[in-house]
Amino acid sequence: MGKLRKNWKIWGLATNFRFVTLRVGVELSRSRVWELWRRAETGPLCPEREFDLKRFYPAVKRLVKEYDITYDPETVIPTDNTLIDDAFKAAIDLLLEVGVLCTDTEKIIKLEEGEIKEALATFPKEITVGEGKDAVTLTHRKIEDDKPPRIMGGPNGSPISEEMAIPIYQSYIQEPMLDILFYGTPTTVEGMEVKAGSPVELYAEIANVYWMKEAARRAGRPGICTLGAAGATAAPQILASLVEGGYKKTDAMQLSPPPQLKAPYFMLCEAAHCIEYGCRGVVIPSSIIGGLAGGPEGAAITNIAECIAFAILFNTPWVHPFMPEALHAPGCSAYPPEMAMELLSIAALVKHANLIITSGANSRTFSGLCTDTTFYEIAAPAIGKTVIGANLHAGSARKGYYTDYMAGISARCTGEVGWAAVGLKREDANEMVKTIMAKYEDILPPKGTPPVGKKFQECYDVQTVTPTKEHEDLYKKVKKELENIGLAFKY
Repeated sequence: MGKLRKNWKIWGLATNFRFVTLRVGVELSRSRVWELWRRAETGPLCPEREFDLKRFYPAVKRLVKEYDITYDPETVIPTDNTLIDDAFKAAIDLLLEVGVLCTDTEKIIKLEEGEIKEALATFPKEITVGEGKDAVTLTHRKIEDDKPPRIMGGPNGSPISEEMAIPIYQSYIQEPMLDILFYGTPTTVEGMEVKAGSPVELYAEIANVYWMKEAARRAGRPGICTLGAAGATAAPQILASLVEGGYKKTDAMQLSPPPQLKAPYFMLCEAAHCIEYGCRGVVIPSSIIGGLAGGPEGAAITNIAECIAFAILFNTPWVHPFMPEALHAPGCSAYPPEMAMELLSIAALVKHANLIITSGANSRTFSGLCTDTTFYEIAAPAIGKTVIGANLHAGSARKGYYTDYMAGISARCTGEVGWAAVGLKREDANEMVKTIMAKYEDILPPKGTPPVGKKFQECYDVQTVTPTKEHEDLYKKVKKELENIGLAFKY
């Protein structure tokens, strides 16, 4: 491995490969994708338990120590460029050494160094989603980029009721700064509980896309890109694309492989569907802090490796780094270790790869709606992720556990804070984020208890789909507090 690391230079986008200047903006060919997928049948045999305990875990543990990857609570936004470079190199070493396990065949899909370099240097720097007047272009942003982030928002896979689905979706879409709508998870369809693998799951996805499209029509934005769910199997995604009024080719699909560099058949099927149907796939890996990757440092380099591996295997330049903390913060982006390590992962990817990155300003907040701490939990990661080079994602509240705890005002806060953070330097943004974190850290588990807040229907007028005066006034109060610590809002 020492020789391998010596030859792997941090090339950013300026490699000495001649074909880079000839093929910028080209995605992998069909033949190359087939070759990669063929390795799921022909690669070295490795039982899953052996892959986990003898291959993946020892490599992560060793590489964290070898590259001295450390989590510093005082530096939420990574300002050390050497650390960013080392995290990227460690992730590449991990990917080259371990590979990706196809769990159905128990064969390892090996990626070659040249394949990785070529893909990361030649993926397109921008993609367009949505249609007509509602089409938007997502771009590769840089650290301290002067381009404002695009804003994606929605329930973030959290549970929504049949009755509230359309107004909840509409509350996001009617926010002017929202560019892409993210799905929620129906709890029932026609009064029947949604269960994985059941016929109801199929119809839940069809109903869900109908609700999103109807909300978009009511909000006057019928062409907005809707980002759909990846079910427990590929069937719901495929069927919801084929029915009349279903997902369009200008929409996108979530592709969420299981943790620790694994690619089950159904994920490859979903990726194949996106490629053949023509819609965009979004890689959303979940490298769990406290899982087999170990602590925050191991999860960070694993997340970088997973984003790279699945961007190549699924043939999409759009990735969404995600690092839930197993014990206390299942996807709560404001949780300090999760936020810091997601920021490190994003920094490594934007610096060294042509990838288009979205990331949760608040994938899920601990606090419920209509509380000041919810807005603080949104603002801190929104500043950090804007400055480090991501486009932003606004999600749900109460850890995403409870039905109808999400609303479009979260996307408003995400967008306004993100746009205000453009132009900040990392060091200044880091101090600002720490000041905001001090306003909510005491309510975080295990030492604190987040406020329950309110459901959507308790803090929005459901008929007019507008926030209550209490909710609006609370946001204005928090916005004023953010201005007082130096955040300059655009309006």
